[in-house]
Amino acid sequence: MDVSIPKQITAISIIRTKFINAVLWLILLAQISEKDINPRRQVNAKSPKHKDTSKVTRLLKDVPGVSSATDARNFGSLPSSNQVCGYLQNWADAVIVRYPDITMLDKMAAAMTIPVINALTNDNHPCEMMSDLYALSKVRADYLKDEYLFVGADGNIGRAWKEASEALGFSLTQSSPAKYQISGIACNDNLKNALEGKDIICTDSISSNMIGEFKDYQISKDLMGVANKGAILNPCPPFYRGEEVTEDVIDSDYFVGYEFKQSLLKVQQAIMIYCLLN
Repeated sequence: MDVSIPKQITAISIIRTKFINAVLWLILLAQISEKDINPRRQVNAKSPKHKDTSKVTRLLKDVPGVSSATDARNFGSLPSSNQVCGYLQNWADAVIVRYPDITMLDKMAAAMTIPVINALTNDNHPCEMMSDLYALSKVRADYLKDEYLFVGADGNIGRAWKEASEALGFSLTQSSPAKYQISGIACNDNLKNALEGKDIICTDSISSNMIGEFKDYQISKDLMGVANKGAILNPCPPFYRGEEVTEDVIDSDYFVGYEFKQSLLKVQQAIMIYCLLN
């Protein structure tokens, strides 16, 4: 599909708009709950079953050959997924996908001529990492020379930090019990020792079945004092006070703050524009 953007419309002006009107249609495919994407603690077991009533889902259910594959749990079946891809590229200039299995994104990319953007898989979370690194570039003197520590288990957030470190060349270490080590990253199972000499401390929330094993890996205000002067804490939301982080560290100056994510939308829009223009 040919995508043409008038020369007078710059990428910057598009990024500054909240929605990219008349430039592309964005279809969020296979939108499912967080516990389906990356299982975490279910806070309210009595909550009603999620019912997808999005406009996109209702639209796709009226399209021949697509209705059987709009539910994420059905999307992995072939040839249904190929049919969805075939129809989607008639109407969209880019597809944003949240899906557990990253190999499905590879299949979609092979079946479509339009960009397929990874919004989240069980293996990684690249758009989130790009936003975090952009935010860090605004508050650190040289964010690529900082020493990074990821505290958490092997999962999509930790692996995304690993991918970012390999792509951009910054130093990354992990701290966790040995059984949860991310392949290819140096891991120190002593949190206090791991914090020494570190500038950026990143965490991920802990699954309920791991909380007992991670009781010695909780980031506190006192422990942050072991890290380098000026070190900051960047917990991946949603974070849980009393689990991977303490109350006092979130209320301290170590915490990057909720405004740290304010550029997330703009960065994701920039990724879309980059894909469209390239």
